[in-house]
Amino acid sequence: MTSFTNHTDDHDEEHGHIDSPQSLVLLVVALFFGVLCQTVLKRTPVPYTVLLLLIGMLFGYFDYQYSRTGDYPGGYNDSALHVSIRQWSQINPHLVLYAFLPVLIFESAFNCNWHIFRRELGQILLLAVPGVVICTVLTATFIRYLPLGI
Repeated sequence: MTSFTNHTDDHDEEHGHIDSPQSLVLLVVALFFGVLCQTVLKRTPVPYTVLLLLIGMLFGYFDYQYSRTGDYPGGYNDSALHVSIRQWSQINPHLVLYAFLPVLIFESAFNCNWHIFRRELGQILLLAVPGVVICTVLTATFIRYLPLGI
């Protein structure tokens, strides 16, 4: 029988408990950009989630650069946005997976055209099922013969 341990206690001890309203700053900014992107991209072929990923990467890059170099006027390291980004970067990654992935999958499925999906279902299954099997076999083979001592 497998025993499960609670990793949230280790996580809280490692990073401390965060009880700050500044953690909501990044959430509000992200929601704002999400609504803005959804509105702007309504009639373009650019995927919504790709643009959100790029915006998130830009936020991370600029946060790293400003906190490292200190070139931001007014002391960026003390700003609410920097504190919020640092707090969100230290949350449990499983929480992000379980909280945001279902929302992104639902959004993509909700905006999918049913008639096109039904018409292309054969090709989707033909490419997806063997693709997953091939990727699984290649990953397992690569990990098995990689000299890491696993």
